[in-house]
Amino acid sequence: RETLRQLRSGVSEDDSLADVAADMIRRLQHRSELTITLVVPHPEHRLAVPVENELLRILQEALANVEKHAHATSVEVRWDVDAGGRGVLTIKDDGAGFDLASGVRETAYGLVGMRERADVIGARLKIESELTVGTTVTVTAGATDERALESGAGSGAIKQGAPT
Repeated sequence: RETLRQLRSGVSEDDSLADVAADMIRRLQHRSELTITLVVPHPEHRLAVPVENELLRILQEALANVEKHAHATSVEVRWDVDAGGRGVLTIKDDGAGFDLASGVRETAYGLVGMRERADVIGARLKIESELTVGTTVTVTAGATDERALESGAGSGAIKQGAPT
């Protein structure tokens, strides 16, 4: 049922990524023991609807990974769009972390899917993970990245490494 709800939910002119994310997070907290904080410093700033929709799908996958694999107790989701039109979505958990070398294999469909979605919008996807510390997923997209939707050419890349 939740999967169908997620597939039907989406960003629109009336419902921003911040709005849809808040609703999704409320539902996840209700069915899990995760404590999730959503931080949106500039709710009045938005990216194009198609870009925000891809970011929503990346957020859904990242939170599904936390729920299924991380053994986390808390997650912070931060969505910030600056006045120049650059958006940064960050999902940071305090879970078990994982070895990036084995986690980004071709059978890691969730991570591969996030990378593909970032590529579609020309965004930059960065995954950092450290065993016993947690994982941080950061997606950076901006006004200039919206051209990727028109041309079909994504310029995003996955950047991996343990946090310092």
